[in-house]
Amino acid sequence: MTQNKSIISVTSFFIFSLSLAHAQVNDTIRSKLDHLKTAFKTIDNSYPKTRYFGAGISLVFGGLSDLKGISILDDDQATDSEKIMAYALLGIGSTRMVDALYSFFSSTSIEKDPTKFQGMKDSQQKVEFGETKLKQAAKHGKFMRYFRTFLEGGTSAAYLYLYNLDSKEYDMQIYIGIALAGVTAYKLLSRSPEEKAWNHYKNTVGKEKIGKLNYYFSPFPKGFIAGVYLKF
Repeated sequence: MTQNKSIISVTSFFIFSLSLAHAQVNDTIRSKLDHLKTAFKTIDNSYPKTRYFGAGISLVFGGLSDLKGISILDDDQATDSEKIMAYALLGIGSTRMVDALYSFFSSTSIEKDPTKFQGMKDSQQKVEFGETKLKQAAKHGKFMRYFRTFLEGGTSAAYLYLYNLDSKEYDMQIYIGIALAGVTAYKLLSRSPEEKAWNHYKNTVGKEKIGKLNYYFSPFPKGFIAGVYLKF
């Protein structure tokens, strides 16, 4: 009789443990889904205005770089070094304008992902889709941030070099160069909306996995057995 009770207790405990583990998995998925929803909402609130603002800045300063480069090339007294900087400004300015026009009329892939994410029914697939897309968007956002920062840094260097060549002729270029250097430093230290969303999600979910308190409760002969354990 006692042996039968022990078998029943062990079986009950095993079933309860499986149920508890399943519940913990569901809790983890629900937690991830909540944080993914917040991340996608952050990105959704940032676009398209962030894209339009950045494109407008690139269009304006890219156009000014092109105009400055053309004015130097039209100057018969410009030195070879000045003409080299002129070509550099034309190249950078034209690249910024093309990037700006593309940004104006083409939405990023992450702008479409929140709609797909919300429409998915399976929770596990939804988590996998959300994490993959968010991580990919963060990598792309980081690459584009560095790319545009490189163009702004190049423009700053060209202006400062022109001032160094002829401080009287290019007296205003030092102010523009210093201002662009400050913008370059700021963008190197800042993060795109995609990077912020991914980092916040990754750090938040990671912290929740550390030091999680779990418990168990199961029938036992002539009573119950209960306990807690800390999961690392």
